[in-house]
Amino acid sequence: MVNKGEEIGSRYLDALILPNQKRTEATKSEIVDTIKGQDIILVQAKNKRLGMPLMGQAIFSVELMRKFSPSSIRCCALCTGKDIVLENLLKPYHEVEVVIIESE
Repeated sequence: MVNKGEEIGSRYLDALILPNQKRTEATKSEIVDTIKGQDIILVQAKNKRLGMPLMGQAIFSVELMRKFSPSSIRCCALCTGKDIVLENLLKPYHEVEVVIIESE
């Protein structure tokens, strides 16, 4: 999402899904050219209970990806456990959905 610079930290997604496109692996430059006007789903994941770091990644990933002019943006925050207090704080962020997965 963001390239590292002297005063800029790099920012990454765990996955980017373009649900209306054919499934393939692509380079960053190929993806950037494809995102404009597309529906996109961002994935951020942690192998633990929902926490503030994952919430921040999910919320700000949406904001960082707006510069690529997608048609719509959703973000899936994958984690292994609920935190009702934090989930309630995410309610105003309609683009972000928490998905609980079972940890192995």
